[in-house]
Amino acid sequence: TRYIMGVKSTVVVDGSNVITANIGEETSFRVNRIINVIEKLKKLGYTYKIGMKAKTYNYIVYHAEEEGKINETDKKILIKLRDDLEISLLNKDEDDHWLHLAAIEFDAYILSHDKFRKEIKHWEEEGKHDFAEEIKSRRVTLEFFEDTPIIDKDALPDISKMTIMVTDDDEVVLVKEAVEEEAEEV
Repeated sequence: TRYIMGVKSTVVVDGSNVITANIGEETSFRVNRIINVIEKLKKLGYTYKIGMKAKTYNYIVYHAEEEGKINETDKKILIKLRDDLEISLLNKDEDDHWLHLAAIEFDAYILSHDKFRKEIKHWEEEGKHDFAEEIKSRRVTLEFFEDTPIIDKDALPDISKMTIMVTDDDEVVLVKEAVEEEAEEV
């Protein structure tokens, strides 16, 4: 049997990046963006891990509402997402570092608008070229039209109808199709 196209089944989401909406000079926080990303990933068949910079979360919870950057309902939904462990809070200054390590740990894609140029340069300067390349290859860009996430389907294919197969060396892979190789006739 030959396996066609193994793909990853987990996505690590850059929560701080997803929740932040920049319109001109104005920044606001849109919890619907996180909810919509979760729904889209579920529909495509992925499990997900959402990491959010603790500093961003704390700013949203304690200051953003009074500055008009989030409404009370959205803030409560965000707190519930955190309480339900849908969102993991990450070290305030090293959130991208932890997102990258999580992507390797969970053999996952990284979903973010961020290109991680600074972090990739850092990995390369440390001589970790393989790691830098790994992060580049796992990164999937998303854009938002209002609060609707738009993701390139070639970068993050729909795996909801794919089959899980185990290869001869016990590697678990998702496949579009399995092709039975014809036995040679004797």
